[in-house]
Amino acid sequence: MFNLDLHYKIVIIDSGVNNSHPIIAGSAPVDACEAVFNADNSVVTLVPEQKDTYGHGTAIAAIIRKQFKEESVLMIKLIDDDDGCDETKLLTLLKFIYENVSCDIINMSLGMSVCENYSDMYDICKKISDKGVIIVSAFSKTGAVSYPAAFDCVIGVIHSDKCNKNTDFEWYSDSRINIGGMGRLQRVAWVNPDYMMQMGSSFACGYVTAQVVRFFNSGIKTKNDILNEFKKIAVDIYEFSKVGENRYNLFEIKKAAVFPFNKENHSLIRYADLLDFEIVDVYDTKFSMTVGNTTTRVLKDEKVKNLTIKNIEKIDWDSFDTLIMGHMFALEKVIRHPGFQKELLDTALAKGKKVYAYDDLYRSLGYKLSDKLYFPIVTPNSIPYIPFEQLFKISKPVLGVFGTSSQQGKFTLQVRLREKFIKDGYKLGQIGTEPSALLYGMDYVYPMGYRSSVYVKEHDAVKHLNYITNALCEKGCDIIMVGSQSGSLSYDYTSLKILAIPTLNLLMGTVPDAIVLCVNPYDELEYVERTIAFLESFIHTKIVALVMFPMDLRENWNGTFQSKEPLREEKYVELKRLLENKFNRPVFKLGDEADETALYEKIIDFFTAE
Repeated sequence: MFNLDLHYKIVIIDSGVNNSHPIIAGSAPVDACEAVFNADNSVVTLVPEQKDTYGHGTAIAAIIRKQFKEESVLMIKLIDDDDGCDETKLLTLLKFIYENVSCDIINMSLGMSVCENYSDMYDICKKISDKGVIIVSAFSKTGAVSYPAAFDCVIGVIHSDKCNKNTDFEWYSDSRINIGGMGRLQRVAWVNPDYMMQMGSSFACGYVTAQVVRFFNSGIKTKNDILNEFKKIAVDIYEFSKVGENRYNLFEIKKAAVFPFNKENHSLIRYADLLDFEIVDVYDTKFSMTVGNTTTRVLKDEKVKNLTIKNIEKIDWDSFDTLIMGHMFALEKVIRHPGFQKELLDTALAKGKKVYAYDDLYRSLGYKLSDKLYFPIVTPNSIPYIPFEQLFKISKPVLGVFGTSSQQGKFTLQVRLREKFIKDGYKLGQIGTEPSALLYGMDYVYPMGYRSSVYVKEHDAVKHLNYITNALCEKGCDIIMVGSQSGSLSYDYTSLKILAIPTLNLLMGTVPDAIVLCVNPYDELEYVERTIAFLESFIHTKIVALVMFPMDLRENWNGTFQSKEPLREEKYVELKRLLENKFNRPVFKLGDEADETALYEKIIDFFTAE
């Protein structure tokens, strides 16, 4: 039986306990109950427990009972098998314990790799911890980051191969993983049969919990003090270096000037209504042959903000607080003025202006990020510390926008979809791969496109992307969107420059659940087919739609790869029919409002389908 009027030394949340087990029978019985929930798992009642039918709870109770025969222990049965625990049930139970159960230590040799209610789960663990209760929880046996073990208010335990005795422990200077314990293959108490050979962090968690009891009984009762005591007795100590992100929060922009008025900055004018600042001036050089013209004429769009394009040599420094500098490497060659970018940058900073630059100004000119200067860059200093190569399982739906080549309007499509998500009230998290991404309000920039300033590869790139994708989950985003650059599948394998390795890193780091694939009118069907097959098999995703870039190759006497022209409507209709019949997926045209709305609705239908 159990009595909630008692104060328990240890509460174990597991699969129940068999008090007749030989290891436990000679000790004080473990008080036992079962958590019974209402239909939506929002209310829990504790009832006298039926015996453990799985064995896991008996194993953990036996580890503790073997060392502490008389300490008061309450077993709360929550799980029945190896499938893990239900997140909502665990959250409800922890709230109940916080309000109704008096105890010193909570053992959870369980958890989950996906925590959809991250904030609520953390908050209740923090409340319990703040009461002076020590929570000990095991990490997943799969190696993934798991909860609640990963919370900084919980002692997170992992199995260590170096711990060969139940009193061997490793100490880690990490807020997520704290202690290593004996989780090697061992004989543990079980149910049917009475003993089983098992291994894993669960059993290490049992041994760590027992040691916490020793510390607690000796008067060491706070989490930090207990961790310090573990450090004193540890067989190994790991002082991990903390690598911080080399980025600043983007400074506030109120009024901005844009230079030069090239492809990357055209989008800023087209989607000025999506910016949370005002573009007051547009500048270019006389060599562009656009100075004196207007943005509406150059973009051939009467709907965009109509600004006169001014000569950069006559810049009005008093009209704006931030200068947005596009890529200038090629521009300096055109105007035959090497060092022009540095001159402009130095003048802007000297006049107290903020600068948002697309180029990597550190490697090219030696500048550092500051509260006045931002440029997107991912270096080894950006890589988060990830102990034991653990990655996060992403708990929110992820939409990817990928393509068969470069220059397909993938970023434009992301901006347009972003507008629709936000308009409908969705909390959108977004990782942009264009250097201008933060200007649109996107959460992170991973600048892997033209003149890429991503200086990490393979595992480090995946770590970084996984970390920031999970950070969006923890912010409580409803959906996350990420888009790629260039193609998804290499045309050829004769040069490292054309291999799609950055795209593969992006796929593995963000793991989209659904992908919109951008295609060209001139793509070979066999290549599109291979791209679809590759993407869907590489990360087990679903290509939910194809989006046609509405520009076709212009054929003339110079050859087919000289220039492009707008896709003829009759050709689009024929290609749409052909692609839909062959790939059994809807095809939409970029830039067509009705098509883009239909695409958005298709995406919503995919993620909300039962």
